[in-house]
Amino acid sequence: MGLLDGLSGLVGGDASSGIAATMEHLAANGLADRVASWTGDGQNLPVSADELRSALGNDKVQQMASAAGQPAEDFLAQLSSHLSSNGASVPTENSQ
Repeated sequence: MGLLDGLSGLVGGDASSGIAATMEHLAANGLADRVASWTGDGQNLPVSADELRSALGNDKVQQMASAAGQPAEDFLAQLSSHLSSNGASVPTENSQ
């Protein structure tokens, strides 16, 4: 279990729909500039685990982490690293 499971579990669908829903939620909650960098061309802007927790809310973070089978702090650190490095691309099993 990993990042993909957390994003898929968020919407009960596949990873792509989970990422899309997560990006929409992050954009609507103060991280629109970051989301634009992750989904567009060019350099990805960094995001911290605390910024993700603030934008997503504790309940959503717990739901995603639970679906990923990880403690919330580990899940947020992994999500932060992935988004800052790879943007909003769907992670592969090897990149989780």
